[in-house]
Amino acid sequence: MMTKTYEYNIGVDVSKQKLDISLNDQRIINTDNDPKGFEQFLKRIDKPLLTRVVMEATGGYEKPLAAFLQTRGIDVSVVNPKRVRDYAKALGQLAKTDTIDANIIRLFADTVNPLVMPQKSETQQTLDALTSRRSQLVKQRSMEKQHLETATHQEAVDSIKRIIKLLDEEIEQIEKQLNALIAADDCLQEKVDRLKTVKGIGSIVA
Repeated sequence: MMTKTYEYNIGVDVSKQKLDISLNDQRIINTDNDPKGFEQFLKRIDKPLLTRVVMEATGGYEKPLAAFLQTRGIDVSVVNPKRVRDYAKALGQLAKTDTIDANIIRLFADTVNPLVMPQKSETQQTLDALTSRRSQLVKQRSMEKQHLETATHQEAVDSIKRIIKLLDEEIEQIEKQLNALIAADDCLQEKVDRLKTVKGIGSIVA
């Protein structure tokens, strides 16, 4: 990651369906959190090379916008929401609306100068998506196994076992995809091999 000073910071409050964008003290715009909305937002950035867009980590809703902006040459910072909330409290800003949040994020960036995210390669983005999906499936499988421990009727037991089998197969398929992606990239393969030399680190952790 790198850090530098920007002439302009733009604060974005991201929700599932919309973006509230603080361009400066006088300009607040709203748009949809979708590719069309991203394009509309991009047109409002007057000096891309001097601008950083800052948003909070919102459980993944911010990722499409961040990736879109990076591919358009816009620097992006994704910050911890708690740090922004603490900053707002320090300013005595206890009210909370989408517009206020966008402004606070922009002011936070002006003051703190957060690090810019490195742009991920297509391979790394795919790896991230697959590892995230694998984690989701592992959690589902764990829940089903817990259900199996308390199931008493054979019909329920059979149903749970079928689901666990499907999850096992899907997890195995994802792991094959992960291994194939890594094997196709010499740099990634070298990193994984190096990590696996550490005691306690296997393929999945690496």
